[in-house]
Amino acid sequence: IKVTSNGASAGLEDNVFNTVKMFPNPAKDYVRFSTNSNEDLDIQIFDMLGKSVLRVDNVRNAVNVSELNSGLYFVQMTLGTQKATKKLVIN
Repeated sequence: IKVTSNGASAGLEDNVFNTVKMFPNPAKDYVRFSTNSNEDLDIQIFDMLGKSVLRVDNVRNAVNVSELNSGLYFVQMTLGTQKATKKLVIN
């Protein structure tokens, strides 16, 4: 994927999706993130109402989500200057 400097958001999101893996999904106690980038990965988890329920900067591996209620969440991943959002189901 070629990302041009004009800031086409679709290209940037595709790049983050290809660079960062989030698993398992659905999750119960932990969500793992793996990236092949040297840049810091920051995540923020939002509930269905758009309220931030968890934020972790400089994620290295697993994030504890056991405090979150069952349901659908949105995970905003920031890798360097790029951002992408993925859905996450908590069991």
